[in-house]
Amino acid sequence: MAEIEPPDTWRREQRKTAISKDGRSYNEQLFSAAADVLRGIGEDGRVIQEFIELGAKAKVAASEAMDTEAVLGDIPDEFLDPIQYTLMKDPVILPSSRITVDRPVIQRHLLSDNSDPFNRSHLTADMLIPDNELKGRIQEFIRSQELKKSGEDLSMQSGKATIQTTTSEMLID
Repeated sequence: MAEIEPPDTWRREQRKTAISKDGRSYNEQLFSAAADVLRGIGEDGRVIQEFIELGAKAKVAASEAMDTEAVLGDIPDEFLDPIQYTLMKDPVILPSSRITVDRPVIQRHLLSDNSDPFNRSHLTADMLIPDNELKGRIQEFIRSQELKKSGEDLSMQSGKATIQTTTSEMLID
């Protein structure tokens, strides 16, 4: 019989990624400091262990995200969010300033301030305009860079195979 996945497994996986992407407050050292506080107030050891494990998973997710951006190499400025200078995944246009930003970045800003950060005009999440054309160009850039990288990896593996074959043939002679 197949094992049934707990209903909140997907949410747990998404949580670690969301934590690591929160540029305002993610800090891996905070997890161990918080665990110390929980120990100090006598919290259940299982809760503390789950918290520490969540911190470790968030650290891995953050590292994987940095590795992904490193694979992309030099990212064109037009694909970078002007607030956090990270690759945009869901670009949106701010209606009054007409500046394009990444949706998660502006949504975090809107949690504390309902204004366009570039001209202070009133702004709410429902006013954001999706920039589908730019999103398509970003996705194409990512695909092309990944293909280029996988081609380089195959070329390197092929080169290693050739060297190994040559060395083996030399030993046979």
